[in-house]
Amino acid sequence: MENKTERIYGLLNISINIGLIAYSFFIPLKLDVHFLTVGLSIYALGFIFYAMSMMSYANFEGDKPATKGVYKISRHPMQVSTVFVFLGIGVAALSYLYIILSFTTLFVMYPNLISQENYCIKRYGDDYLKYMKNSPRYLFFI
Repeated sequence: MENKTERIYGLLNISINIGLIAYSFFIPLKLDVHFLTVGLSIYALGFIFYAMSMMSYANFEGDKPATKGVYKISRHPMQVSTVFVFLGIGVAALSYLYIILSFTTLFVMYPNLISQENYCIKRYGDDYLKYMKNSPRYLFFI
């Protein structure tokens, strides 16, 4: 069950995400080939990672936590991949505001990630606790 703080952070996270999506349609492009290439590469990695996380999640069995595929390297791959997608847009457009807001989503989503993990601990028990020891919250060692 969500408390008031989690609800506020959840709404703030959704608002920032919607704002980033809307702003991406109007963001002025600075046609610097290097930043465009790096940004589109980050975007593509995020998009691929998101698709892989959706496929992994679609194939998990409901009585055990999702631990296969990209869930081996991140407990929250959909959220992490979304940050990469936004970051890629910011780098491609060379928008410092967009880049800062992309990283801001990591901090704003944190209470919701903790809430999700607490729910999974209650639902899956020791299986999820073991999974938490072997998989980072965000990516790799973080």
